[in-house]
Amino acid sequence: MSRSNTLQQLVDFCTRNTLVDKNNQTGTCIWNELSKCNILSREDPLFGSVDSRAVQYWFEQAWNQDKSQLLESVNKHLSNKTYLVGERLTIADIAVYTGLYSTVQQMLSQPIAYADTLRWFDLLQNTLPQSQNLEKVEMDFAKLRIGTSAAAAAGATEKEEKTTSQQKKKEKSSSTKNIESEGKKESVDDEDISRLDIRVGKILSAKRHPDADTLYVEEIDVGEASARTVCSGLVKFIPDPEQLLGYCIVVCNLKPVTMRGIKSEAMILCATSPDGTKVELVQPPQGVQVGERVKFPGHDGIADSVLNPKKKIFEKIQPHFATTEDCIATWKGIPFTTSQGPCKVASIRGGTIR
Repeated sequence: MSRSNTLQQLVDFCTRNTLVDKNNQTGTCIWNELSKCNILSREDPLFGSVDSRAVQYWFEQAWNQDKSQLLESVNKHLSNKTYLVGERLTIADIAVYTGLYSTVQQMLSQPIAYADTLRWFDLLQNTLPQSQNLEKVEMDFAKLRIGTSAAAAAGATEKEEKTTSQQKKKEKSSSTKNIESEGKKESVDDEDISRLDIRVGKILSAKRHPDADTLYVEEIDVGEASARTVCSGLVKFIPDPEQLLGYCIVVCNLKPVTMRGIKSEAMILCATSPDGTKVELVQPPQGVQVGERVKFPGHDGIADSVLNPKKKIFEKIQPHFATTEDCIATWKGIPFTTSQGPCKVASIRGGTIR
């Protein structure tokens, strides 16, 4: 099959799944459907040879996220990038392109606000084969540049007019307040729970780490094409590895770390009793699909593909994890929520979660 034909089939596949109501299937379901069909092999660079998990993440967002939120997230992500993942086209670009097509058509009256998305969108529509459902969207980038320059010039003129000594003092005071305010905003943003990719997982196997007496090595299904390897320090509290098998809650976008020679690709969330003597896995209610994202009502943003460890985002969010008197897992009092209800632990009340 020629490359052009492959791209055409991928565009048609994504367009078909975008336009047709498939009983609200999640992005994970559609990813699995694509993985099973014969359009391209898993070794194809379009699947993301460098960072396949980031490709899957953005692919699924085309269906999992509200389009306005997706538009904002994509625009921010593309501020210094050509493609969503890596340095070349992937199926993540194709899925999000088809998912945002109708939104981009309708938002051209506000082009300056989404210049990075429009630049990327125009690149894709001139790269991918044309589809009868996706006619080319005409974009006037000259107008974009003029609008941006005019705004900048207006801002510069206004600034020049405010140069009296009294105003300088006010500006200095205001600047100090703004710096403090921006610091607070950054802190709040870093503590936004929606930046974590927390999912329902299923522990398929667990065994002792060959080189660490306190660690287990688990294989966990989190709704992806293959299971993730996870190392967890639960041996002291759960001596029998068979007790770990089953459903759990997993943080999936921490940067992988090597623990005694084995790369750990996620973190299982567990509750610890107030006296530190008991540990229990946080578990979803029955009937929840593996790979479903755990949500927190009122905080519906898009998770980072991979958390930047230098910013210590997880470390700022985790201290607010706790269990209630009803054994419900919460963040700042908001339940870990799935489509079938809240996540819970077996018996620990008033415990911490990590």
